[in-house]
This record gives sequence, structure tokens and C-alpha cells, in this order.
Amino acid sequence: MRLTEDQVRAIDNLDRMEKLGLIHSVDEWVEARNLHNRLIHEHMRDPAEFVEALNQAGEWVPRLTGAFRSMKAYALEHWGEGSRFSPSPKSR
Repeated sequence: MRLTEDQVRAIDNLDRMEKLGLIHSVDEWVEARNLHNRLIHEHMRDPAEFVEALNQAGEWVPRLTGAFRSMKAYALEHWGEGSRFSPSPKSR
């Protein structure tokens, strides 16, 4: 399978994020993205398959929120509190 230019760019970005410690691994991120696509774009007819996919999505929540926290901390460290990445007063 040949990747599009956008897909290659996305993989390059994920690879850099992995090297910076912002995500655990490129492979895991791609796996999560594939699950997202399956849940959003496929019309699952088998209720058991749908439930399994939802359960898998639930298992991703800690990893995805951890990645979000890592990215937010990186942004604040590199661009500071005045950036658009700083927390709003409500979320502090």
C-alpha cells in the first residue's frame, strides 16, 4: 500500500512526537486512529462487534488524556503561559 503525502507527513509528525515523549508510540497512535475510523465511518451491524469497539475505545482514554497532558505541558514549557495553550481560569 502506498501512502499519500499527507499520510507520510502525519507519520513524520507522530514520529517526532514519539521522540519528544509526547506519545507512547506511533504504532499505538495509528491503532487508536484506526479504531476511531472504524467507530465513526463503518456501519457495524453486529452489536457484539460494536460493544467490543466501544470497550476498546474506553481503554484508550487514559493513554489519550496522558498524551494530551504531555502535549499541553510541552506547549506551555516552550511557548509560555500567555500562549493559546495555557489553561483558562475555569480549568485551573
